[in-house]
Amino acid sequence: MEMLVRILGVGAEWWVRPGPDPSDPLRFTKHAAYFNTTGFPHGSKNRRSWKIPGVLRFNGNSRIDPHHPNCVLGCVFGCVGITKHLGQNRLLAVGKRYGPLTPTHYLVCIDSRLHGYISFSTQWRNDGVTTVALSEHEGQQQALLLLSATGQFVSVAGVWRITRRNGEDQLLLTAEHKEHWA
Repeated sequence: MEMLVRILGVGAEWWVRPGPDPSDPLRFTKHAAYFNTTGFPHGSKNRRSWKIPGVLRFNGNSRIDPHHPNCVLGCVFGCVGITKHLGQNRLLAVGKRYGPLTPTHYLVCIDSRLHGYISFSTQWRNDGVTTVALSEHEGQQQALLLLSATGQFVSVAGVWRITRRNGEDQLLLTAEHKEHWA
């Protein structure tokens, strides 16, 4: 069954795997695969520092603009769920979905500098949260999390969940009976 995933956040690192035929004029567009994951700036590149390896994958025919990859933010994609490939978690975004859709899941990118540190050795989430990827480096974290509509997780800042505000799905922090929008 297809999941409808609204992408609310993506990781820091993007790369492309071109199609296999060097003479193909669509090798770097329609026949390519685009990947996103967690990581941290390291010079002119990003360092993955994976604790949980995983990627968000878009095939070239997924109707994304490879020159503006953040254009996927707020969009709903059809996905088949998280699979394993070469020891990594993989969430394949099959294609954009259009119309008045109600997402079944939400992809968020959590950065410890903005959302607070998560102690992954504790009971930090409910059954509605799955980790796609996690990077840690020098006391900082970045995680791609797939949340169902009832998914909640805890960081040092408090409890986070998805809610709808002003017609938009957003990540909400509930801490000490106060609400804070990320």
